Amino acid sequence: MVGSAGTPGTAPGHPGAATVAVVLTGGRSSRMGTHKPALDVGGRTVVDRVVAAAAPWPVVVVGRSKGVPAGTRVVADAQPDAGPVAALATALPYVLGSTADVVVVLAGDLPLVSHEHLERLREHALQTPPSPAVTADPDGRLNWLCAAWPTAVLAGRLRSLAEGDGVVGRSVRSLVGDLEVRPVPHDGDVVDVDTPADLAAVRALLSELSRSDPVQPQRDSRPGDEAESGSASADR
Repeated sequence: MVGSAGTPGTAPGHPGAATVAVVLTGGRSSRMGTHKPALDVGGRTVVDRVVAAAAPWPVVVVGRSKGVPAGTRVVADAQPDAGPVAALATALPYVLGSTADVVVVLAGDLPLVSHEHLERLREHALQTPPSPAVTADPDGRLNWLCAAWPTAVLAGRLRSLAEGDGVVGRSVRSLVGDLEVRPVPHDGDVVDVDTPADLAAVRALLSELSRSDPVQPQRDSRPGDEAESGSASADR
């Protein structure tokens, strides 16, 4: 079960270090043509799968509540469609209130991401000196929205930007600045669903996996069902 933002979870490698996950569900989804996190893949919404991957850590969703599983804390963007850095700034008070040592930052459109990969990110972020750990594709491309940040580092960078030119319209790359970054390769489980072709590929993969593992539970949902999750808790 997803915890509240006030009870950060710990993990085996650093038992004294607490972790909170921030999932971003804002954005216009212009290439997809509809809200990506609420799309159905394998009987579950995309964002449901992302939140599940972050369990048992507490999760704060910033953006829209559509498709978010019940019981998850949802915080409306203070500045809608202002970009991921502005969304992280919205989440900062909740992160600091959680006493977490590490913040796992996730886009809401990563349906295959695994908790094992998030644990690896977390462990790399806690190395000395503490630095952001960022998912790296096989070709070396970094996915800034599948990363783990030491809380103090993230808070310091957000405050620095806010006191300078502001956080609106900023990329996460600009948030990193000249910080050392630790790339963490993934095992094929960090896949963005940006286009209808991406969505079809993920659905086909999950369908194949369900046929090879027939006991895998599936929800009774239709592909494309984007019903609003009315039971998700929202701070407006």
